[in-house]
Amino acid sequence: RFSPDAQYIASASSDETIRIWDSKSISTDSGSVSGHSESVNSATYSPDGLQILSGSRDRTVRVWNVKDGSAAFKPLKGNMEEINSISWSSDGQHLVSGTLDGDLQVWNAKTGDQITKPLNRNLATIHSVAVSPDGLYIATGSSDKNIRVWNIKADTLVSKLSNGHSGAVYSVAYSPDGRSLVSGSVDK
Repeated sequence: RFSPDAQYIASASSDETIRIWDSKSISTDSGSVSGHSESVNSATYSPDGLQILSGSRDRTVRVWNVKDGSAAFKPLKGNMEEINSISWSSDGQHLVSGTLDGDLQVWNAKTGDQITKPLNRNLATIHSVAVSPDGLYIATGSSDKNIRVWNIKADTLVSKLSNGHSGAVYSVAYSPDGRSLVSGSVDK
C-alpha cells in the first residue's frame, strides 16, 4: 500500500519481511522491516505515514516505526489463526485485524491493548477488513460470500450483506465519505 504522501509503497512478503519501495523508481533501496516468523500477509501505512502495520501467518499483528524499522511495541497476540488482513482507522486510533478462523480484533493503536472482544468468531474466514472514515464501523469480506458491518464501540453486528456475491469476498473498501462500500470477489 502507498504511504499517505505516495512516495513509498509497503508490500507484504512471503520471506517474513515488509518491503519498502520507492514509488518513483520502484526499487527497494528504501529498505525492509523484519521480525515476523512466518510470511507477512498484509501491510499498510498509518494515516500519518510514520508507522507500518503488518499481519502475518505467525498469528501476530505488529506496528513498526518507519524511520528506523523498530517495533513500536510488543507483537499483538490473541489471534488463534493467521492474520489475513489489517487496517488502521483514519484517525490513527484503532488497528483492526481479520483472521483465517474468522476472528475480528480491534486494538488501541497507541498502546497495543485489545479494545473489543473478538468479533465474528468462527463465522467465516475473513479475507479483508476496512474501517469507515468516521472510525465507527468495520466492514469485513469473508469466505462465506458475505460482507459484514460491525459497530466498533458497541461490539455488534450492524449489517450482513449477503446478496451481492456468489464467491468469497476478498476485498472491501469504504468510499471517502463512508456512505458506500465496494467489494471484490472470486465470482464473475
